[in-house]
Amino acid sequence: MAEQIIMDAKKVAKQVKIHGSFRGLKEAAFYPEHEKRHETKKYRAVHKKLVVEKDLPCLICGVKHSDLNDEEKRVNPKINPFAAKQMETHHHIIEWALANAIDVEKFNNILRLHLKYRHPNEELYCKPMTKEDIRNWVDHHEHNLWVLCDVHHRHKFFGIHEITGPMWNPQNLLLDDFESAISEKIGAFI
Repeated sequence: MAEQIIMDAKKVAKQVKIHGSFRGLKEAAFYPEHEKRHETKKYRAVHKKLVVEKDLPCLICGVKHSDLNDEEKRVNPKINPFAAKQMETHHHIIEWALANAIDVEKFNNILRLHLKYRHPNEELYCKPMTKEDIRNWVDHHEHNLWVLCDVHHRHKFFGIHEITGPMWNPQNLLLDDFESAISEKIGAFI
């Protein structure tokens, strides 16, 4: 099956006049012991603020919660080009499951200083953060959460949890015809 997908992908690449490499990603993902993930009130509140109240678009395709709640917009490929079904929030700097593995001193000396520079009016970054501050920040702070549609969050060919950064990061910057050709051809592999 995998060999057929690679052969088909090579044919696709020739048809749309692109080139690429086709590879399987092997990743070793290790997490410290942690309790089972559940949505806290604070997480639900920040998720609602970003997704519903601010109605922020997916960082990649631009679809919004309000679009998905409007039947005409939801099925319009110009508004919802990847047929997203829901909006989600992604822990983008520190994954929730890694919160117990974060070194407080390293966080404060590296990331907190960067955050303070980018967000000079954010009082939280003006002094060193405790382990508890960091754990709360990881799951409840909008500086660690990105709004993504379900496709760009979890889809096996487009999702941030499924493909490498060099392939995921520029998706929102691609030429429309390049993106369309790739999306159309990938659809044949699903």
